[in-house]
Order: sequence, then structure tokens, then C-alpha cells
Amino acid sequence: MPGMISGAEGTGAVALRRSGPGLAVPRLSPGARVACLVGMMQAGAYGRSATRTEHLLLGLAGCPETTSARALASLGLTVEVLDAEVRRACGRGWLIRRVAMQLDPAVRALVGVLARQAPADGDRLIRSGDLLLALAEHGTAGGRRVLDGLGVGAADVRRVLAETPLAEGGHVETHIRLVDGRCVHG
Repeated sequence: MPGMISGAEGTGAVALRRSGPGLAVPRLSPGARVACLVGMMQAGAYGRSATRTEHLLLGLAGCPETTSARALASLGLTVEVLDAEVRRACGRGWLIRRVAMQLDPAVRALVGVLARQAPADGDRLIRSGDLLLALAEHGTAGGRRVLDGLGVGAADVRRVLAETPLAEGGHVETHIRLVDGRCVHG
């Protein structure tokens, strides 16, 4: 249909209408995009055929220059702590997939929530902190179970994000890249 960007409704994808002369479709900041890629690599390492919310959480913690990683670190949640809890709460998969990694419907639903919120907030960029907060507030899958298992709730994440300097505001996240499976700045 002209004027729409759409995906399968049943998978949590969102259809967004054009607004004015340009698309009102928010996009991921470079830091959030790299965090998602790191999450996809984690999913593959866990033997999963799709990137799930727990892998997204590991990706958000795995990019040290992002707001989400700084917020998680201030909560005492390092990649190692999160990895141990993910293994305990969610286990390992058995499938090794050699084709493109899919997004789990729960991850698509989170991005859908953010895609609807961002234009309403007057912002067209979804940052890593936005992904982390959506995971804590709206998530119902593995990533939320991991945070709950570690005693971290949405109020804790909201408080820490409010106290954490916005890396993206200073355009720090705009210089993040993925090189050899690691987040690098510059």
C-alpha cells in the first residue's frame, strides 16, 4: 500500500504512516544498531535461531560506550553477570543456523512500541537507553525474566537512565562501530 512501511502484523512488526513530506519512521542510533548486532551474535553463540530479548539485553550491555551499557554497569550488571543469569533463566538452544538471524516476535514488539513512541516524543532516533527501558517496562520474555531474576525492575532502570549522562546526546554513540565482533569507538 503506498505511503506505508509494513511487516507481518502477527509478528509484532508495525505499520507506520508517512507524516508530511518525509517518513516519520524512527531509526536506531548507531550505538543501538551495534548493540542489536552484538545481540544477534550472542544468539548465534547460544545456539538460537532467532535473536531473543535476553540476547538483546546482552548486546545492550556489551557496547561499553552506550548509555544502556553505562546504566547497566551502574546497576552492577556486567556482561558476565547477565550472561550467567541468561544461561540460568533461559538455557541454551540446540540449533546452529547458517542463514540470516531472525528477530523473535518479542523483540519486534519492543521495537514496535518504540517506533510508536518516538514520533510522539518528537524524536526520530531510537537509542540504546530507549531499548533498555522498553525491555524493562514492556518486555515479557527472557530479557525481562533476566532483569527480574537479578532484582532489577523498570523503576530501577528508569532511575539509572535519568542519572546516566546521555551518551547519544553528545553524539558519542554516533561513532560506534562493530569491528571483529567488538564494539569500538571512533
